[in-house]
Amino acid sequence: MRPILILILIAVLAGGPAPSSIAAEGSPQRSPYGVVYNEWKPAKQALTTAIQESPAELRPELRRQLRALNSLYTARFVNLAKAHATDPETWQDCLIWISVEGVAGPDFDAMMDFMSDHAGELKEEIRLQLVLPTFIPAQSSRLDPALRHLVETHPNASIRGSALYTLGARLKTKAEIESSLKLCDEAESVLKRVIAEFPDVGTYHGRNGDNAQKLLDELRGPFALGRPAPDLSGMDLQGEKFSLTSLKGKIVVLSFSGHWCGPCKAMHAVEKELLKKHSAGDVELVEVNTDKDLASVAETMKKDGLAWRCLADGSSDGPLSRAWQIESWPTFYVLDRDHKIRYKATGFLGDTLDAWVSRLVDERQ
Repeated sequence: MRPILILILIAVLAGGPAPSSIAAEGSPQRSPYGVVYNEWKPAKQALTTAIQESPAELRPELRRQLRALNSLYTARFVNLAKAHATDPETWQDCLIWISVEGVAGPDFDAMMDFMSDHAGELKEEIRLQLVLPTFIPAQSSRLDPALRHLVETHPNASIRGSALYTLGARLKTKAEIESSLKLCDEAESVLKRVIAEFPDVGTYHGRNGDNAQKLLDELRGPFALGRPAPDLSGMDLQGEKFSLTSLKGKIVVLSFSGHWCGPCKAMHAVEKELLKKHSAGDVELVEVNTDKDLASVAETMKKDGLAWRCLADGSSDGPLSRAWQIESWPTFYVLDRDHKIRYKATGFLGDTLDAWVSRLVDERQ
């Protein structure tokens, strides 16, 4: 086993932080993987720097170019893995790159099938064990079947445990995106099995048992799908008191957000269009803002025409965010007219947010 991986595993099992990027740990520059990686890296760095330094109006196109670059290299790393199917060192490097940088699509799906077919041939199994939960947010129709195959057939118990935790976490996320109580039950069943059978398996995310219990608590807690939303009250940017109960009878989008957060700001255009499409009598959007400079927030909202209620939380550790157990920004909750929690997700949602709201609007009709 590589020394760096031993150190990582020790850190993980001791509760230490996961590395921010694991795409090229220890990869020789002249290895087949290293050659392709060293072609990709400077192109990515150039685009990343350009995004950071360019005017705001140019950034969407630069981000599109970065995604196109990673899409191109997703295909290249998949092809490289297939060409080195008998060399687990190389194809695992490719898999790890894809776990961090890969773009969803047919090539990504092909890598999931490849992993499923070849995982049993690994000698250095710890790498796959550690990296599997990195795929929790991945959009791939082939990932869940691959995980189920690993759980059912892989000879290494730690890989089975890592795959099972990853599957349970993905089922929970899917349940919240699809508003499916049936999937919530399935996720709960899988996570209970993780705790019973594989609690001590370690990954870059920490110990299986601890992580699975946290997700179980969320599935059973006050902010779980199908539960009545707890009240949320505070002061808005105009100094007026607000309570969620005042919006009873309306569909409510709760956006835990911040102008310091790139994905949060990227959602502003989506949120503006949402409110243009749906009448104020039907739909309300309430932002819980975590910026410290509230004067700047108010100025930006006025300048950009962000016409929704904005509550001041003061920081990402503010009382409203803590009360609602928010750990990622943006986090969205969508409540139906009875203020039951119907959808929940984190990150940039794009048109998914409107699709959720439209379904709830159509329910009355």
